[in-house]
Amino acid sequence: MTLRRRFDYATELRRFAGEVDALALASRVDPEKPIVDKIALADRMRARANEVMRHEDPTERGVFRAGSVFASRGGRPVRAEKRAPRQIRA
Repeated sequence: MTLRRRFDYATELRRFAGEVDALALASRVDPEKPIVDKIALADRMRARANEVMRHEDPTERGVFRAGSVFASRGGRPVRAEKRAPRQIRA
């Protein structure tokens, strides 16, 4: 893991920790309101973790998921192909 990735990872974790602190403060004022926010935060954290793991997994490199491209639920993996540019014959 490069230094830049570590810095980005630490920054992301700090942002999530700040959101958790804000939810904890909100739960003292109104105990029922932050439940939906906690579920949304957990979903965002899971989605980000899946994205990072997919990026770091060597078998998944170059694979696009239909769920991430078209925002649909059932994404099947599609292998990206690297092709040479077309040669135009004169």
